[in-house]
Amino acid sequence: MILLVSSLVFQSALRADGTHGSLFDPLLLGQSMLFVQHYDPDQIVTGIGPAWSLNVEIVFYLLLPLLGFVGLALRRRGHDPVAAALVPALILLVVGLAGKGVAKYVVPPDYPFAGWATDWHSVIERSFLCQADLFAFGMALGVARVMWEDGTLRLPAWWRLPAGVAAASTLAMVAVWGTNGAEHLSYSPWNTVVALVFAVLLALVVLVDRTSGGSPLLVRTLEWRPLVGLGVVSYGVFLWHGPLILAFNDWGLTFSGRAGFLANLVIIGSVTVLLSIATYRLVEEPCLRRRSRPRQVARDAEPLTSAAEQAAAP
Repeated sequence: MILLVSSLVFQSALRADGTHGSLFDPLLLGQSMLFVQHYDPDQIVTGIGPAWSLNVEIVFYLLLPLLGFVGLALRRRGHDPVAAALVPALILLVVGLAGKGVAKYVVPPDYPFAGWATDWHSVIERSFLCQADLFAFGMALGVARVMWEDGTLRLPAWWRLPAGVAAASTLAMVAVWGTNGAEHLSYSPWNTVVALVFAVLLALVVLVDRTSGGSPLLVRTLEWRPLVGLGVVSYGVFLWHGPLILAFNDWGLTFSGRAGFLANLVIIGSVTVLLSIATYRLVEEPCLRRRSRPRQVARDAEPLTSAAEQAAAP
């Protein structure tokens, strides 16, 4: 829906020639809606700019059952359950680092920061092959979360502060490198470090013992209702903001200078959030309700003593 509105109404969809406007070609529009244009060097930059990462996520979700079967097979062969659960994450780490090596040495860019060119380097750089390692740390954290819930993983009470400081310091160092570096972060091993840093920051949120009385300040902040609401519509924010920036610029509704930047941030940001709320209500929420409907029917058919109904009872 957002691609259709951006292309046919706002005329701010990206084109292969580096411009933006409408995508009236049904074939090209269909390719962009299915994210398969990212496998064609001539069309890789079409559609909504940030949406290239959705192609990577789709491949991950398609491969996730296979990765789960690998871990299950290892467990059935008698391997340690934690090691078996971590093997899929290790596979993704190896694949991603290998893909980064391919993007840097086998199919190198024609010029620094060339990840948005219509060439095979850009195809590889923005593919699952080059980005698989970014999922590894999240999967490993998922294993740690289960161990935390089971009581098999315990961390010292003081771990949060040094972990947070180390993660923030590393992120600042990578930001400095990215500003002065001569290559795109997407195919750099530093990108892997960034994924690790954010996994550590996420660990500060998910590895929390709420039984000890109170939650850390970071958790309480993230549970603030406006932030929770923004998180709910964040998928729309992710897709809307790029086309809106281009459209507002075409309409002459953007401003220059530092004050102009703040004005642009407020105006376009507000419109982005409003449209994201609309698409969530009109598209995402109905789809989520349809997805959960079979589960609700199944719960309704369970005996009155089921855990689900006990939880719902006053």
